[in-house]
Amino acid sequence: VMAGEIALRWQMSFSDWLSAMVRPLDRDVAIVLHPAVEWEISIRGGLSQFELDLTGGAVARIDIHGGCSDVRFALPLPGTAVPIRIAGGASRLVVQRPAETGVALAASGGMAALRLDDQRFEAIGGSARLETRNLAPGAPRYELQLSGGASDLAIERRDVRGEPAAALARC
Repeated sequence: VMAGEIALRWQMSFSDWLSAMVRPLDRDVAIVLHPAVEWEISIRGGLSQFELDLTGGAVARIDIHGGCSDVRFALPLPGTAVPIRIAGGASRLVVQRPAETGVALAASGGMAALRLDDQRFEAIGGSARLETRNLAPGAPRYELQLSGGASDLAIERRDVRGEPAAALARC
């Protein structure tokens, strides 16, 4: 902790890395962020097999450098436009946000198997800009920017009980 910034480092030795190649490491870590603070989350070196439940707090921005794979975000109700930047590609990424919150998506590097609420896209080449149907000008929203391509990406609504809104519609 220094100058209002908290830094966490997760380093693996070469032998840890070799062991993980043979058998997966069981390293579950829970980090609880204080809900009264508006957090800026910056991750360097990529992210894999990670679940971020931020629904009880406030987020000002999220930056991931190095890509992500097998990641799930559960986002809180934003107070303004909140940028989410992922550089280095994304695979098997799920972004859940409050049902009343819109999302603007800008992607470069192409996408395969995208689900944006009830819209489905098998493949999009090059760059694309898409948005959820409930995105209102000037309203609080999430602005997701992906560079490096994406596959198996889902952006979905979550009701107030934390369940995906689409799943509730099937009940």
